[in-house]
Formats: sequence, C-alpha cells, structure tokens
Amino acid sequence: MWRSQFTRNLVHVEFGFCKKATGSIGTRSYYAKRSNEMFVLNPTTPVYVNTEEGLPAYVAVLYPEGSEVVMETEGLNQDQVEDKVKQLVMAGINKRKTTGIGGSESMPYEIIHAYNPPRPINREKFE
Repeated sequence: MWRSQFTRNLVHVEFGFCKKATGSIGTRSYYAKRSNEMFVLNPTTPVYVNTEEGLPAYVAVLYPEGSEVVMETEGLNQDQVEDKVKQLVMAGINKRKTTGIGGSESMPYEIIHAYNPPRPINREKFE
C-alpha cells in the first residue's frame, strides 16, 4: 500500500549514490529493482537521481508543506533502504493525518536528519 502513496504524500523523491562505491550498493540495487514500480504506481511524482562520484548514498523527500527530509543510506543493503523509503512515505501519511497538506503544526515523529543536500548541475530527472 505505501508504495502507491508517493503522489498523495510527497512532492518529489531523490536518490543519491555513487556509481562505483561499495557503500552505495544497497541504494543502487533498490533503485534499479524498484524504479519501474515507483514510476507506474506514482506517475506524477518526480523521482530524481543524483549519481555524483564520491557521494554518500541517501534518500530525500520533499513534503507538500515544504519540509525536506534526507536519510543517509550509505552501507545499507537493499531491504534496509526499502525500510528507509517506507519510513519517509509513512511520515508523509502521518503529516497529512496530523496537519493536512500545507499544515504548519509540529510533527509527532522524530526527523532523523534534515538538510539541503548538494544539488549538482548534472542532476538527472526521471519521470
């Protein structure tokens, strides 16, 4: 169920990883295996991929009220990356239930890590 909730609860999703680093294997594998499913289930949600060399693996989402949350996935396996993505999507569902889209009340969960990741010029967009 949660895999089809990107469109309703996220503005966009971003995967960042190095194409060669061993610490990024789990994130690369998850993206390679699940990207087609993400696009089919969530055709209007942009999915960005940042493959800068030496970049630590991460998954980032932007919520409708404007907050961006980034979870580091460096060194995680494919199943652990899926758990992180699920956690981010479920947090979006909780935000909608708690505040509604565009709400500004404080959230009832802990943000693991939030910051603005680097945005290189060569960023690719897949829809």
